[in-house]
Order: sequence, then structure tokens, then C-alpha cells
Amino acid sequence: MGQSLSEHPSIESFSEIFFETEANRHAINDIVYQNGEDPVAFLSQSRWGQTLEDSDISVGFKIFPFHMRSTALQASIWPYLRHHKRLKRIILVRDNVFDVYVSSLRARQSGVWHPTPKLSQTQRDKHAKPLIVNVQDAFAHMSRNYAYYAWLQATFGGDGAITVKFDDLRRNFNSEMNRGLGFLGADPMEYPDRFEALNRTPHAEGIENWAEVQSFFRRSIFSDLF
Repeated sequence: MGQSLSEHPSIESFSEIFFETEANRHAINDIVYQNGEDPVAFLSQSRWGQTLEDSDISVGFKIFPFHMRSTALQASIWPYLRHHKRLKRIILVRDNVFDVYVSSLRARQSGVWHPTPKLSQTQRDKHAKPLIVNVQDAFAHMSRNYAYYAWLQATFGGDGAITVKFDDLRRNFNSEMNRGLGFLGADPMEYPDRFEALNRTPHAEGIENWAEVQSFFRRSIFSDLF
């Protein structure tokens, strides 16, 4: 969604500038946040901070609720964002937290986190390689995601925020993108229906111990997903 927002002439959208590992962090105008830096000062001095008062352009970035938690200095970014009066928040959530877990597993095994036109067939094949799911690990991951979603809504929901659901975005890409544009005060834009999901393999085919997974989760709080 962030990449598609940045196609609009009045929006600049950066990806994960606060990713957990420095090597995978995205830059804001060629500047990458380094561990040990004050994240509030970094943002304030960046392209993002410099354009907050500019009504003609919106500048944003992507951050996950588990990012910036390693030190007290890193965590200082969260109250800063929470209390920023001019900040608008688009909260992107995915209701099926098991799918989130599987996507994470596939990304880690392949090194491919986002679909791009440059993906080779070898990368796609590696991403689609059959999985064996550790049900306890999956349960813990899914529980954390439910807690994160609740925290995001409690902390950043309400006025100045909208929630976009992954499945709505996949089904109605153009209309959901334009809902986001309208929220940001940008003019409408026509988007092609090109949402590409990397994981297209049904779980029954792509997870070798699918029967075990179903049996475990049908006796859990996540039974509705199975």
C-alpha cells in the first residue's frame, strides 16, 4: 500500500525506515537510521519532519508495532508518534493471523518480503517451498499479532486514523487506495487492480503437516480460522 501511495504526485511514502536490522532499513532521501541515534531527532530532521507543516504534500513511512523496542532510546519514538498532533495514521491489519505467520515463514526462508516485478522464478520457487509448521511457535506468533492489533487501535485509533484491512485491499484495491487518499486529503487517482499476493499456495498443499495444524488450532481460540 505504501508503494502505491507514493505513486501519487502529492504523497511521498517510505517503507520500513525502522526495521529491526540496520541492513534491511530503508532510507529517507538516502539517509538511514542507525542504532544508537535518537529516533525523534532523526525523524524531526528528515524529509518527514521537514514537510509536516507543508499542506501541499504528505510524507509517511511504514512501521510495525514490534519495531523500535530494543532500547529505551528506540522506544522513545512511540510516545512521540502517539502525541504528534499533525500525524495521520493508516492502520493496516490482516484478520487471518495464521496467514500472517505463514507469510512470515515464507519470507524468512526465501529472503523475499515484498512482491516486485524483478523477482526471479528461483526466488518465487524458494518462497513457495513446502513448510513444516511448529504449532506452538505459530500460536505464540498469532497471539502476539492479536495483541499488537489491539494495542495499535487503542494507541493510534480514533480521530486522525483509519483502518484498512488486507483482505479488503486485495479484493477492492482501487477503492481502498482511494479511501486512503481521501483520508490524506489527496485527489483521487485511478489504480489498476494489481494487488499481487506472494503466497498463492493453498495451505493444504503448502504445509506438509497441515492435518496436525488443523487439529491443534481447532481446539484453540483461533478455531474460526481453520
